[in-house]
Amino acid sequence: MTDELFDFVGTSGVHVIMHDNSGDLSSHCVVTERTFWIGEHGPMKAGYIDAVATRPTKQGLGYGRAVMAESCRVCKSIGMNIMGLSTFIPE
Repeated sequence: MTDELFDFVGTSGVHVIMHDNSGDLSSHCVVTERTFWIGEHGPMKAGYIDAVATRPTKQGLGYGRAVMAESCRVCKSIGMNIMGLSTFIPE
């Protein structure tokens, strides 16, 4: 899972990775910096969250929620004042 994921999203940005108690990769997302304009408001330094994924066997156990919570902390810590979320699903 890890090699294919990084082939898709690359290595730039901040990768938020959660492991289960055995050390297996359970959930992931990547935060990259973008500039958003919303109507006449902008430019805004934005955290763009992409490649959100949780192993099917780990879904419903809080790993995805934990990754998203940590991505919010990452965005705040580096001064991003708005966030966007990609809902793209690769084929």
